[in-house]
Amino acid sequence: MNTKLLQPGQQIGVAKQGRIMKASIHTIDKVTPTGQVVIGDKRFNNRGQIMGSNPFQDQERLISLEEAQAIIAEKEKRALEKKKKRDQQKTIARTATQKAFEVLNQHGYYADVDGHWEVMESEINELLIDYMKKHKPIKD
Repeated sequence: MNTKLLQPGQQIGVAKQGRIMKASIHTIDKVTPTGQVVIGDKRFNNRGQIMGSNPFQDQERLISLEEAQAIIAEKEKRALEKKKKRDQQKTIARTATQKAFEVLNQHGYYADVDGHWEVMESEINELLIDYMKKHKPIKD
């Protein structure tokens, strides 16, 4: 990336490379004649790498706006899939718990004298959700 062509006020992506790549979009504050870019309190050299960072920490670098948007979109897509899976697991656990209580009621075990049904219901839900997190569904 040729940082000398960048202009102050222009938007650019900043990627943080770690175990999971993260990206954010920032506005350039200043570009020096040597190609150093200043964004907030961070300085990037003419190769787009952050200056003065610890090599053992996650490294930040400049990327194009399109690359940053693609990384952000992928992250949002993964988060949406994760939320959808979690919601599906909760629905399955709730339905299975309701069916278990219906069977108990059919056979005359509806004696909630001590108020243990809510506790038992939440415990069954937790057990089912833990099971679904540990095991993948069987597909034919």
